[in-house]
Amino acid sequence: MKYPAIVLAFMLTMVGSTVLAADFAIITNKSTPDTVLSADQIKNYYLGKRTAWSDGTKVTVYTQGISPVHADFIRQIVRKTPQQYTTYWKKSLFTGTGLPPEDFASDAEMKKAVAANPGTLGYISASALDDSVKKLGIN
Repeated sequence: MKYPAIVLAFMLTMVGSTVLAADFAIITNKSTPDTVLSADQIKNYYLGKRTAWSDGTKVTVYTQGISPVHADFIRQIVRKTPQQYTTYWKKSLFTGTGLPPEDFASDAEMKKAVAANPGTLGYISASALDDSVKKLGIN
């Protein structure tokens, strides 16, 4: 009797996550060769475990400061809380294994930086998307 309730709760959680995923857009510079990435590929870029696009070009990831879009992105794609993500990068910096991504304060600043720098990867509110950057699909 308990199992159907657990399955239903899990399914509702997954539906909720799918709806929330529409609240942000993964963006890159227009010169980037890739058009679709898996959620795991994006996660690995943001954890510093993957560092190049499919053509070998170096990837530079950008984040947004404390904001709802940042929290949604980190929870849904990186599968960490914002605090866990910050701690992850502090530890990497302290141990010398990596440098945290550059942070931007708004969608407009993120779009401007991504549009100006080849090889960059970022995220913005879906409503802020325009043709200055390329939206990446998630499979």
